[in-house]
Amino acid sequence: MADKITFERIIEAGLEDLPALCQTDSPSFEEFYGQVILSFLRADIPSIEKLTLRARIYFDSHPEIQHLEMACLLRLKLVQKKFDQALIAQAEVLAAGKTRWQGELAFIVANSYELHDNHSVSQKWFVRAMRSFEKQSCFRKNLQARLQALICENHLNPQRNLLPDYHDLYRISLKKDRRDIEVATNCLLNISRDFRRGRTFAVALKYCNRALTLAEFQFGSLSHHLSLVHRASLYCDLGRFYEARLDFDFLKNSPYGEIKSSLNEIQVVLAKDKIPILKPIVTSSSRTFKK
Repeated sequence: MADKITFERIIEAGLEDLPALCQTDSPSFEEFYGQVILSFLRADIPSIEKLTLRARIYFDSHPEIQHLEMACLLRLKLVQKKFDQALIAQAEVLAAGKTRWQGELAFIVANSYELHDNHSVSQKWFVRAMRSFEKQSCFRKNLQARLQALICENHLNPQRNLLPDYHDLYRISLKKDRRDIEVATNCLLNISRDFRRGRTFAVALKYCNRALTLAEFQFGSLSHHLSLVHRASLYCDLGRFYEARLDFDFLKNSPYGEIKSSLNEIQVVLAKDKIPILKPIVTSSSRTFKK
C-alpha cells in the first residue's frame, strides 16, 4: 500500500518532488493543493486560474475549502505580481486560526507583502511562518521562511554583514533530514550577489556556479533562472560576453517577470559588444547550435 500523501509532505515538497506526488486525474485534497504549488513554481498562470476555479467544484464540502481557495487566490496574485490588500487581510484572519494551514498562509501573506516591498511587515509574517512550520515538524518549509526573513533583513539593514548567516543556512539546508535544494541555491546566490556588490567578480562567479550546480535539480524554476541571469551579469562584468550571450539566449523565453527586467539591462551591454547571435541548426532529433 502506498504511503499516504499528507498536507505536510505536500508543502514541504520541491519542484523535483511534486510531479510524482500529485500528477493524478482524481487528486485528494492534499494532492490538489500540490498541483497548485507545482503550477505556481512553474509560473503557469492559466493552470493556477483553472485550479482556483475547480477548488470549490471538487471540494465544496471539505472543512478547509476556505483555506484552499485563499491559498489558490493568493498564489495566483503572487505569480501575476498583483498586490490585493483586501484579499491579504482576509488571509491574515485565516492564518490566525489554529489549523494546519497556519504556517502556509502566513508564508504566502509574507510573500505578498514582500512583493509590495514592505520588508518590515513581510519579515514579521515570515517569522510567524517559521514558528508554525517548526511546530508542524516541517523543517524544510521552516528553512524557506528563515531564508526569506534573512533576505528581508538584508533589505532593512543593507550595511549589515549577513554572509555568515547565509553560509550557516546553506550548510543546514543540505543536511539529510531537511535537505532543501532551493534554499541552498538561494543562499549561495545571495553570497554571490554580496561579493558582486564588493566588485570581487571572480569570487562572485565561483559561488554563482555552485548555486547553478544545485539549481539544475530544479531546472526551469525561478531559482534556476535567477542564478542564470546573475551569472550572465557577472560574465558581462568580467568581459566574457560570449558566455553571457549563452545564458541570455537561454532565458529569452523565461516566464518570470523578475528575469525579463534583468535581461533588458544585459541586452544593452551585449548590444554594445556586437556579439553575433547563435543560429540554431535543426536536426531530426534535437536542436544544436553553431559556434
